[in-house]
Amino acid sequence: MATGAPNAATEPLLNIQQRSGLASIRQSLNNARTQVSLLLDQVTNIAIKRMLTEVADDLDVVISSVGNIEADATHPEKRVRVYDPRDVEFQAAQAKLREQEQGNR
Repeated sequence: MATGAPNAATEPLLNIQQRSGLASIRQSLNNARTQVSLLLDQVTNIAIKRMLTEVADDLDVVISSVGNIEADATHPEKRVRVYDPRDVEFQAAQAKLREQEQGNR
């Protein structure tokens, strides 16, 4: 029975376009992190500093996650599947999972 879950033996690695997209996302996140750091240096209000520090920390986590995805994509034993929510197969798998969850209630 197919569950729609990725299978390490059959799922492709990220393609060049997906890797390029991740690199672009990483660059944008790094730029955002730099801007937040510059703002943090200029702000004197303590509450705003705390908020900007939290944003910077969150950006660091996201940047790290993107880096992990990129690193995993280069290892054949670590398969990655990118789901498109518009894909009919994906929607069918989601509907099946919702039905199962409702049945377990």
